[in-house]
Amino acid sequence: MAQTDEWIALQTQIAAAAVHNTTIDISKVRRIGGLDVTFDPDTKRCIAALSIVSFPDMKEEHTEMLEMDDAHVPEYVSGFLAFREVHVYEQLFAQCAEKNIELPDLFLVDGNGQYHAREAGVATHLGVQLGIATIGVGKKTYVAENIHEPDVRQEIPQVHGTAPVHTTSGTHIATMFRSGQSKYPLFVSSGHMVSLEDSVEIVKKCCMHRIPEPIRLADKGSRARLADIKKESSA
Repeated sequence: MAQTDEWIALQTQIAAAAVHNTTIDISKVRRIGGLDVTFDPDTKRCIAALSIVSFPDMKEEHTEMLEMDDAHVPEYVSGFLAFREVHVYEQLFAQCAEKNIELPDLFLVDGNGQYHAREAGVATHLGVQLGIATIGVGKKTYVAENIHEPDVRQEIPQVHGTAPVHTTSGTHIATMFRSGQSKYPLFVSSGHMVSLEDSVEIVKKCCMHRIPEPIRLADKGSRARLADIKKESSA
């Protein structure tokens, strides 16, 4: 069996195990994590970052980072991003456990959840694998034969507006959310153990800029660390 065939089989299992109808009491959420991983082709390093913020005031409490050699991470294959990134996140969560870092109530993941050809994007894969509540936050339109491609410029004319994204069979699989003055929306989808409706409301409350604050901080931290690595290697 080819590698991608094995991955498709696993994604089918992940999608079947995922829970997308869990309603949570948002008023009881106190801490949210943002997950992002940055790969650098020059240094062959990758940095995974978890930024934990208080909710709803978005105060950064802690950012934990993990550095890995890119050689130990599977190559990217379109439609199978989770197999590249979840491996790194698992190491990051193991590091958090070793340090007794208290994990937040739920996680925003830089990437899609149910908004995926097999409904098994990185946020869903990670959520099912680790048994954590996750929300997928994508920055680009996901193109797949079984998902209607929305017109991102026409469907959300107003700031903070939303519009649904459906599969060809009619399932509401994601919601476009225009978080700021940018004409390009975010694509919010349920990852695991958080409903789509609650996912959208939580992401809205996390957006001080275009990107939700927990993910923005994680991305900022990982990129800063990679910049330091480049300076160290050239010194």
